Amino acid sequence: FEQLTQRAEELTREVRAIEAELEALLAKILREARVIATSLTKATIAPQMDDQKFDVVVVDEASMAPMPSLYFAAGRATQKAIVVGDFRQLPPIVQAKFGMAQKWLGRDIFNQAGVQRAVDEEKREPRLTMLRRQYRMHPTISKVSNSIIYGGRLVDFLSRDVLRDITAFLEKSPFPKTPLVLYDVSSANPWSSHLKSKRGRYNLYTAVLSAELAKRAAAVWGIERVGVISPYALHARLIKMILDDSGDPKLRHLKVSTVHRFQGLEQEVIIFDIGEGPMPRYGPSGLVDGVELASQAA
Repeated sequence: FEQLTQRAEELTREVRAIEAELEALLAKILREARVIATSLTKATIAPQMDDQKFDVVVVDEASMAPMPSLYFAAGRATQKAIVVGDFRQLPPIVQAKFGMAQKWLGRDIFNQAGVQRAVDEEKREPRLTMLRRQYRMHPTISKVSNSIIYGGRLVDFLSRDVLRDITAFLEKSPFPKTPLVLYDVSSANPWSSHLKSKRGRYNLYTAVLSAELAKRAAAVWGIERVGVISPYALHARLIKMILDDSGDPKLRHLKVSTVHRFQGLEQEVIIFDIGEGPMPRYGPSGLVDGVELASQAA
């Protein structure tokens, strides 16, 4: 027993020595690096970032950043802080409902700085630079957000080669061979519900439909090209369960997630299931009637 104890102590010392070497190596890298890429959370709480200062700090996806964390990160800049994000997209996730939490954690920096108000009122905002070109999606898809959210300001900039590849891709489609397909299931009265113990909603009817669409898409285009997204974590988990229980082990690897968790990712095929339906007892979601544009995806 004494020999085992002694050996364990020796191994513990060796591990601590290795950890100290790694810490020293990391500190050296941070001192000498010209560019450091890290998460906002790491920039705020990581001990290696203590007392670090930078000429320029760039914060990406800033619309989702809680302002205290963003202020802290920007405070590490000695010359310039650049905030990059889209206030038409996802806001910060806030679970608490009381006023101060919503005031300081629920608003993004664009709202706080008055940038969003200036854009809404079509006033010139000298601090804002809009990236108008979009290279990500087919013009038929971008037209939806461009007309509803961006006031027609976006410019489609896909090359002819990319458009040709998309056309060839759509030729294999098991659905209508168009870039955007809408499924209206209202005639089936697809009621949705919620659990008292959890936020969000689920809809068994649309979950089964989305799972079936995902199976058909994956069979033609491959698992790695297809993603399924819902505003509600509860509904996304239901779709995932249906796919996992389908009997096809490959479908377990299909990406099924919430709007927030899918942020920054992209797939060639996306099935977006809002999970909504008639709810006579507690009314439609704010996501549908336009009152609340935040996702309950936590």
